Amino acid sequence: MNNYCEPSRELSWRIWNYISRVYQYSGMRVSEVGLTNHLVFDIVDFSSRNNDIVEVFAWHSEKESIQGADIDLFIEQPGGGFQFYMLQAKVMNQKGRYSGIARWNTYAQYYKLIRAAGHKNAIPLYLLYNGATERSQLGAVEYGMAIAHARSICDFRKRQYDDDDNRKLFFDLLMQEALLKPFSDLFCQKGAPPFGTGPLLNLKEIHRGFPYRKVENSKRAERQQQQSEENEKELQEQEDSANRKGLAPCRIIIYQEGGNG
Repeated sequence: MNNYCEPSRELSWRIWNYISRVYQYSGMRVSEVGLTNHLVFDIVDFSSRNNDIVEVFAWHSEKESIQGADIDLFIEQPGGGFQFYMLQAKVMNQKGRYSGIARWNTYAQYYKLIRAAGHKNAIPLYLLYNGATERSQLGAVEYGMAIAHARSICDFRKRQYDDDDNRKLFFDLLMQEALLKPFSDLFCQKGAPPFGTGPLLNLKEIHRGFPYRKVENSKRAERQQQQSEENEKELQEQEDSANRKGLAPCRIIIYQEGGNG
């Protein structure tokens, strides 16, 4: 069990309740980018109050990474080594549908995510933001942030491809297929991780340099950011370089109790 266990549950509850309230009003939308930023902030804020057991590195881009991941998440395991998860975020719409997850085709985002994860010894996951809708009746607050293996989503979309009457992807369908797990399972589950264990990385194998900047509350970090932003062309080159490397905009490293090394 990781120190971020209870905070991850509480954030999931808040997100479920927030989306549920927003979708009570017709015409309202929820931004997956905004929710992801809130998740990252919650982790950073938690770490600053708990002996810095988390490090967050970010680079800012207007484009989505070519690999399809929004967050690279590294969780230190009790026996040592870090499990690497590549997370792609999506939010359900007002009807409980994930319209941002494409129908089955070999160019779909889940294929990019699966291929990239295979090259990087990572586990590819969808991070799904949810609330109460007409097609999420099987849900509960712990599924405000849910995770699903990208391979399972890909396989399910392929099965749906031949069903003309059932090609839309809804929360309840994924629950019926037992494809969703609470995001908090990554931190709260005792024993084996929820999607098994892939090859573990040591800290030196986790890239934290260019173009990333460490997210921290300090005047020094502010000055560094201001200096970099003075050269817009340089920033564009950094963004293009990072996209070519397939880096996610955010990397989160969560250490076991006792702080980072």
